[in-house]
Amino acid sequence: TRPPERALREWMDRLARFALTKAGLADAIRLVTSAPGGPAKPGPTPVMEAAGALLRACEDAGVVRPGVTSDDFFLAIAGLWQI
Repeated sequence: TRPPERALREWMDRLARFALTKAGLADAIRLVTSAPGGPAKPGPTPVMEAAGALLRACEDAGVVRPGVTSDDFFLAIAGLWQI
């Protein structure tokens, strides 16, 4: 096992690489799910749950301030990915 902060960082790196390989996929999903009678938009539940578990471990270790949510986390890293 790794220290929680290292595990979070490594997971973030892998998530970023995954997102880069899926460039353009969001537009395709949006196009299909917005069509009349199209399928429902898929949810990010597994990724949000993974982020939450890592954040809780970091909070317990005292390396992330208490109360940071998965939503907070993704808002922050989405901004970084735009740079």
